[in-house]
Amino acid sequence: MGELVELKVGGLLPDGNNQGSHILLLKIPQKSSYLPIWIGPAEASSIAMVLRGQAFERPLTHDLLQHTIEGLGATVQRVVITTIQDDTFYARIFLERGEEIISIDARPSDCVALAVRVRCPIFCSAELLESQSDHLVEVDEIEAEIAGPPPVQLPKGSADDALRKLMRQVERGEKDPREDDEGTGE
Repeated sequence: MGELVELKVGGLLPDGNNQGSHILLLKIPQKSSYLPIWIGPAEASSIAMVLRGQAFERPLTHDLLQHTIEGLGATVQRVVITTIQDDTFYARIFLERGEEIISIDARPSDCVALAVRVRCPIFCSAELLESQSDHLVEVDEIEAEIAGPPPVQLPKGSADDALRKLMRQVERGEKDPREDDEGTGE
């Protein structure tokens, strides 16, 4: 895999050209620039919630993945963005269980969503960064747009509308109307 460069989550931006898509910006410390990766709305919401310190009462998909890994006695050692083929990035999750290191193929968006939950390092191969040098975004070009993670946006639908309303209530610090003062829901 060669030399690895550690990246940090620099922010998320909605993609103005593609409804629902977001751009995950991974900060490259040595170059004062970002590696942009286009991701879907579910993964963007998952990452944004962790960055904002928000959580649902029940586990979301990436929470489930984290709990499954931990329940099987493994820990996430690191995630690595390894290559790009036909404009699609590829990545791997490295798990440690005892003396064994397990490498699992995954999408970079899922890797980052897991990494921000377990607080493990995010790496990219130096060779891949070099190959993407024409596509990197300079810090000064984009910092004004990065005011933190975007609001969590959910797809439209009846069940999602109720969830969206609940999310707004949580963001405003309102009490869940399904709970009474004793927390019994009655």
